[in-house]
Amino acid sequence: MNLPSRPTLSDYQAYIKAQCEARGWTNRTDTERVMMLAEEIGEVAKEVRKHTGKFGYAKPETADALSAELVDVFNWLIDLANSNDVDLEQAFRAKWKFTETRTWDK
Repeated sequence: MNLPSRPTLSDYQAYIKAQCEARGWTNRTDTERVMMLAEEIGEVAKEVRKHTGKFGYAKPETADALSAELVDVFNWLIDLANSNDVDLEQAFRAKWKFTETRTWDK
């Protein structure tokens, strides 16, 4: 399966579902998915830390490593949504419709 040039969230969900099925990754539990998602978020945090140039890291010239880790997070998030029949596009719209009605103290 190929992604369209301008994919929607639904396109990404269908793509990840097809990739997981093709690779035999459909037997994971949600606990496993969440653990892998958390691990990838930790890797994003490390890449962000590198981008600060602190803690002994030389600041990378590109965001390629950070980009790759963000995609890993995105993939696991979609896999978790798929395993629970969550339509992310619909959920996104519903959540933002609700959020637009909220107010926060500044």
